[in-house]
Amino acid sequence: MAAVALPSTDPIHPEAFLRVADICGRRPVSEEEARRNRESGRGPRRARASVRGLLSVSPSTWWLWCQTGVAPHGVKVGGATLWRAGDVLALASRSPNAQEG
Repeated sequence: MAAVALPSTDPIHPEAFLRVADICGRRPVSEEEARRNRESGRGPRRARASVRGLLSVSPSTWWLWCQTGVAPHGVKVGGATLWRAGDVLALASRSPNAQEG
């Protein structure tokens, strides 16, 4: 299954799979920053708008939570790590630190 986009008005099916960006969100990248990244060969090479995540945590915190057992373990699909939306939503509902974004 493919990862889902998370429009704020659409409900999330518990059997859907989420990527880290769906869970934690992404910061915006300007055209100028994308141009510099293309020249340097590092970072996002395309401009993008910000994406609001499902939880109010950074990707580093999310990975730490996964390593320490606070967050559910991901599933490897084609080299990407994905999480079941139902597991992430359950974490959000029981954890005061993982508030919905």
